[in-house]
Amino acid sequence: MRPIVHKTEKWQQMLTEVRELAKMADDYGFEAICFPEHHLHAEGMEQGGPHSLYLDVPHHTKNIKVGPVGYVLPSHNPVKLAIETAWLDQMTKGRTVVGFARGYQERWFNAMTQLLPVQTATSDASERDKLNRELFEEVYRILKLAWKEESFSYEGKFYSFPYPPGGTNWPAADYIRRFGADGEIGDDGLLHKISVVPKPYQKPHPKLFQAFSMSENTIRWTAREGITPIILTSIPEDYHKMVEAYQDEAKQHLGLDLALGKNTGVLRSVHFGRNKDEAMRQAQRGVSGMGWENFWGHHGFYEVFRKAGETGPVPQTVERMEESHYLYAGDVGHVTEKMHELWENGSPEYFVWWSDQGSCPSTRSGATFSCSARRSCRSSPADPDTLGMGGWSRANGTTHLPVPTERVVDDPSPMTKGSPDGVGSTDPGPARGDAGPGHEVVRADERVRGARRGHGVPRPAGRAGRRRGRARPDHPRRGR
Repeated sequence: MRPIVHKTEKWQQMLTEVRELAKMADDYGFEAICFPEHHLHAEGMEQGGPHSLYLDVPHHTKNIKVGPVGYVLPSHNPVKLAIETAWLDQMTKGRTVVGFARGYQERWFNAMTQLLPVQTATSDASERDKLNRELFEEVYRILKLAWKEESFSYEGKFYSFPYPPGGTNWPAADYIRRFGADGEIGDDGLLHKISVVPKPYQKPHPKLFQAFSMSENTIRWTAREGITPIILTSIPEDYHKMVEAYQDEAKQHLGLDLALGKNTGVLRSVHFGRNKDEAMRQAQRGVSGMGWENFWGHHGFYEVFRKAGETGPVPQTVERMEESHYLYAGDVGHVTEKMHELWENGSPEYFVWWSDQGSCPSTRSGATFSCSARRSCRSSPADPDTLGMGGWSRANGTTHLPVPTERVVDDPSPMTKGSPDGVGSTDPGPARGDAGPGHEVVRADERVRGARRGHGVPRPAGRAGRRRGRARPDHPRRGR
């Protein structure tokens, strides 16, 4: 089987699973499904990043948005990326999002940036890290200029547009002056500005996100730029400081009085079982266990679970993830309580769910979607009409991990047994504020608000770019 990524049948299996989960997420009212940008993973694990994938998912769905969280900006030519993202937004009529990242995987990042004096981010304030951030922010600034209606010029540390700077010969200058964008051709007959086409379908551009934030400096930068940070920090007091920093920075620099958590998101993992022990075993088999132990943990991500005053290595276990409130594992009632605790602590507008697609059978990933959408992410115990999780699903576009399949499926999930909706024996009956089996997911789409209870989960009623709500235990149902 080695390497698994050389097997065409595994790629086809992955694509089929991604499409099926995207359709399910679309039906349940998730706002977007997104993917990482990582390349050269011969061992499997993460596969994602091509625009062809971001176009394929909308082709098989009706409303859900798609995009990366995020594009590793230092590895991209900003004008080329502006063109590609605008094409994608036009072809899907606004069903795209754009996420940003600085890059941490040397294997592919360094190979693709070898003509630039930059390497991956280290988040240690070193000269190497500062250079990465400089390039990241320069690419971001050029993207924002390129998406605007006006033609533009730019001369920075890493890029100049047009190139070479100072005026570029363009034989068809008269035609461009008559029909092109204002300012492209100067009085000297040379090209002094460029105009990226097409412009995005969404004005001025798609919704912007930053992955996966762990530092206050990044949080404050996203607040100044109006970008939604997806916060990986999960220890409650540390996470609360992050959303307070965003709120404070938006007030200081933009004059905005944002509610706590407004325009922020979180990344979390969710696992269901008949009890906590069973759910934790499922977590161990999935991304949270096998994935982190064999891959992400080696890149330093366990540091986000370090407790105040703790010295020495951070325990690399799903138990530490659960203690740190990153991993929600248990029966439906327990997961519901953990989500309500999150809303009360920080009220995130987006909940980014790290799917186990690729590391667990697709039936388990689908059952988890179903169980959560129908139960734990729907309504507040205080107000059954409060919006449930309107936010996101993040599904890693991965092939199966390079382990024997039997290790994953020898103990089928109880959520796939004896239940047509995939909830099975984990469904303890109506939860607090629940209308019982078949109750639809409550969403802030105007055409869904009027749907009566007890009629299953209706398909969304069209309209790309529809708005979703967020789960706020003490707030009435409302759109974002």
